[in-house]
Parts: sequence; C-alpha cells; structure tokens
Amino acid sequence: MKLNYLKSELIQNEFVEKTDGDINLIRKPIFAEIDVKNGGKIQCLSIPSPGSPYRKLNDFGIAKAINLDNYLFEVFKWFKG
Repeated sequence: MKLNYLKSELIQNEFVEKTDGDINLIRKPIFAEIDVKNGGKIQCLSIPSPGSPYRKLNDFGIAKAINLDNYLFEVFKWFKG
C-alpha cells in the first residue's frame, strides 16, 4: 500500500471547496487515498459532525456558518460513491 499524496490533496481540496470551506484553514490533512497493490484504492475522509463540540469546523476548512444541507449532501455523496 502507498499513500497517493497528489490525489489525496486534490480530492481534499475539491471536497472543501464544495462545502464552501477554505483550504488555507486546514492544518492537518482530512483526506487520504491509498493505492493498493491489486489496483484498488482506499479512501479515508475525516469529517466533523456539524454540531460536535469536540471537533472544530475550522480544522476542516470551515470558518463561517455553513450551509448544512450542502455540507451533508457532499459528505454523503462521497460516502455513497
């Protein structure tokens, strides 16, 4: 297995932009894509619950009030994909 840094950053940035976030606020990666020897891939996305007091949304690139419908739509679209 090998972490695909370029693809990870690309997908992370696309996700943050789709949820009206700011990629400049992200200090630690929230997405990783790992290439598997058999040609498969593993995708990992760390997403905060919008109401969670334990995770700050700005750690995920969201520093303003979010459009909750849009945020949940993008999260579950990725999850189901």
